[in-house]
Amino acid sequence: MSKNEKSRLLRIAELLKSPDKKYTSAKTIFCRIFRIFMMEEEVDDKKYFRLMNRWKRKIAKTEELTSTQVSSNASNLMKELERNTMTPETFIKALQFLGCSSVEIKVTAKYPDGRSSHNNMTIDDIDEYLLSLKHERNVNKEKKRKGGVKDVDKPSNPDGTGDK
Repeated sequence: MSKNEKSRLLRIAELLKSPDKKYTSAKTIFCRIFRIFMMEEEVDDKKYFRLMNRWKRKIAKTEELTSTQVSSNASNLMKELERNTMTPETFIKALQFLGCSSVEIKVTAKYPDGRSSHNNMTIDDIDEYLLSLKHERNVNKEKKRKGGVKDVDKPSNPDGTGDK
């Protein structure tokens, strides 16, 4: 085991031993929510590694990955889960790790004049959603490699319209 892996395991262990899963030190809302879920699910080190092993079996099966690819994905997920920040995609992956099959995200925005706006998004199948994101990324990489797409995520115009 490398020095980095040992260090990562120590940070994960410290996080898992904390009664509040250090949710107050989370810097993004997705990280904070995930840590609250970990707290509610009473994830300790034994449960964490049980969940990780289940997650690895699941992705190996659903994504048809080699054992090396599964280990790499698991290592990357561990790095993402120990950080105090979390992207929306990592949040969904973290919910998959916890064993969630679907998620509904509801947001209520309140304005100073008293108005409010309510929006929600439901992901009925987390596994399918993450696979579709991965597929889309692979398609875009292939297009970019062939010269058909300049940069999928960045519009070429400052106004965001895409075409120059």
